[in-house]
Amino acid sequence: MTKKEIVVIASILFLIASNPIIEGQVTDSSWPQFGFDSKNSWQSDYPGANDNRLVWKYQTGGPILSSPIIDSNGNVYFGGTDNKFYALYDNGCLKWEFETKNANLTSPIIDDGKSVYFGSTDSFVYALNENGGLKWKSSNYSPVTSSMVLSRNGFLYYGDYAYNFNSLPKENGIWSWYYPTSGHIYSSPAITDEFICFGSLDNHVYALNPNGNKKWIYETKAPIFSSPAISQNVIYIGSSDGRLHAIRENGELKWHYQTTDEIISSPGIGPDGTIYFGSLDGYFYALNSDGVLKWRFETGGEISSSPAIDSRGNTYFGSDDGRFYSLNSSGGLRWKYNVKNSISSSPAIGRDGRIYFGTDNGELYAIGTQVSEARRESSILFVIIVGFVLLLLILIYSWKNER
Repeated sequence: MTKKEIVVIASILFLIASNPIIEGQVTDSSWPQFGFDSKNSWQSDYPGANDNRLVWKYQTGGPILSSPIIDSNGNVYFGGTDNKFYALYDNGCLKWEFETKNANLTSPIIDDGKSVYFGSTDSFVYALNENGGLKWKSSNYSPVTSSMVLSRNGFLYYGDYAYNFNSLPKENGIWSWYYPTSGHIYSSPAITDEFICFGSLDNHVYALNPNGNKKWIYETKAPIFSSPAISQNVIYIGSSDGRLHAIRENGELKWHYQTTDEIISSPGIGPDGTIYFGSLDGYFYALNSDGVLKWRFETGGEISSSPAIDSRGNTYFGSDDGRFYSLNSSGGLRWKYNVKNSISSSPAIGRDGRIYFGTDNGELYAIGTQVSEARRESSILFVIIVGFVLLLLILIYSWKNER
C-alpha cells in the first residue's frame, strides 16, 4: 500500500467517523420536528442560551399553540391559529406565509430535502417546498390534532380528531393505512424501527407495528394528551390521571410517578437519562430512570409546555404564569423571561443556542445570547479519538505488510 493510498483511506474513514448519523433525526437541522427526533427525546445536540436576552419577537394574528421547528439554515417554521403557516428567517423577518382554511395547532416536520409537512384543523395535510409552494395536500376528512413523525422509509404518522391514527407516504400524501381508536388523538407519536407509539383520549396508549397492526394496548385511568418519549427500551408518557407512566416495550408497566394534577406536557430525556416533564399542578419534575424523584421546581401556573433539553442537561420550558424558564440539571434557576402571557407552545433550540417558542398572545420569541455551535464536547472528543485510532491502525497494518 502506497503512502497516497493510506492517506486517502484514512481521510475517508475519518470523515465517516466525524459525521455520525443521529438516530431518528430526519435532517441535519438543529430542531427538525416536534420533540426534536422520532423518539421525542426533546434532547438537543447543542448548548442552549446562557441568558434571557431578547433577540427578536414576531407577532401573528392569534395564539401560537404549535411548537416551532428549525431548518439547516436557521429558518423557523410554525403554525398559527390565525389560519396561517409561517416561515421566518433567523433574524425574525418573514420569509413566507401559507394560508390554510382553519387553525394550525400542531407542529410541522422538515425532511432532508427541506420539504415541510404539517396537518391543519381544516382537515388537510400539507406538503410545502422550502419556498412555501404547495407540493401536495391530502384530505384527512377530519381535523389533524397531533404533530407528525417521519419514518426512515418515508411515511408520515399522525393522529386526528376522528379517533384515527394515520399513515401517509411523504412523496404523494395518498393514504397508506389508518388505525381506529375510541378517542380524539392529540398525542404526537414516537417511533422506532419496530413500532409506533401514541396516546388517545380513550385512556389508552397504543403500540402499532409499522404496517398498522396492533402490537399492544396499555390502559391508564384518564385521557392522554401527552406525547410519548422512548429511551432505553422504555416508553414514558403522561396522563390526565396525574401519573407519568413508564412502560416496557412489551406493553407492561415498569413504574408510574404520581403528581397532584393532570400531565399534558410531554416528557423529555436528559443526556444522563433523567426524565423531565411539567404538570398542571405548576411543578416541573425531574425523575431518575427508576421513577424516583430527583427534584421539582415550582412555577406560578399550570405547565402544558414540554421541555427542551440542551447538550449540557439544562432545561427550557414555559408556564401559564407568563414566564419562560431555564433550569440547570440540579433544578436550580438559570434564568427566566416574562412574556406576560400563558405559554402553551414548546421550545426549540437552535445551533447558536437561541431558544424559540410561541405564546398565547400570538408572539414567536427568539431568546438568548449566541453560544458556540460546537456539538457535545464528548462527541467531538470521540470523533477525534476514532480518527486517530483508525489512522494509526492503517499505518501499522501497511508497515507490517511492507516489511
